[in-house]
Amino acid sequence: MFQHLRRSGQPFVTPEAVGDFIEPDKVEEAFQLIGGADSGVAALAESNIAAAMRGIYEQREACSKTLANTAGLVRNVGRLLTVLLGIVALFISLGIFQVDVANLWLVFSSALLAFAFVFGQTAATMFRALIMIFVTNPFGVGDWVRFGDDPVAVKIQELGLNFVVVETFWGEVIFLPVSACLDARIYNLSRSPSLWMNATIDLDVGTVNASDVERLTAALAAHVDSDGANYTKGSVEVVCREVRDPLKVRISIFYQLAFKASEVLRKLA
Repeated sequence: MFQHLRRSGQPFVTPEAVGDFIEPDKVEEAFQLIGGADSGVAALAESNIAAAMRGIYEQREACSKTLANTAGLVRNVGRLLTVLLGIVALFISLGIFQVDVANLWLVFSSALLAFAFVFGQTAATMFRALIMIFVTNPFGVGDWVRFGDDPVAVKIQELGLNFVVVETFWGEVIFLPVSACLDARIYNLSRSPSLWMNATIDLDVGTVNASDVERLTAALAAHVDSDGANYTKGSVEVVCREVRDPLKVRISIFYQLAFKASEVLRKLA
């Protein structure tokens, strides 16, 4: 793709080169798709395009795994509904042939009551899991998530009605009970926006003034705007938040990264 897109004699793929193949109004979107969104510059090397293609493949692979998992769940639920409908049809058929189903229903209802007493909690958990997976859908296969107050992020590998299979950064495969997912706060790092970072500096009162804050803001903004691959342009905010004991002025610096929390490991690689 790199060799095909770049213009003859040019070492990089530029938006102008992409425009040789598609309509002008779609050039920017196509350029962002093949790596422009991550590079931060209007020139793509072969490594940028290769990384973008790997990312697209990983997203499609995760989507296919999610669909495969949900298809298996649908088949299991379908079998259960088939059994229930078969039981209802059986009683209707017996009634049509004037068979006394009162005693049979008494036995069946007693067995159903015993089943509900023993497996009622499990059935309720499975029903909540179905609602979570098909209706709420807080995560899918391939998403990086955190559960509750656990600071360790895990990658979703498989969905199920009893267990959710996850994998840690170190390659540990964990079978997480669905009940733990249902009752915990879920932080989906893959669906969250780009990370915001915060840094604070405590300075003595009288050592800093408004012009110093303006110069600091300008210097940080220039640094952030010059590195579009790691920072979001125009995101720097510098504020004097409060006076703290003993006579300290706290300066807070806020800036946004150009990637999500789930992409931190890829950036470090």
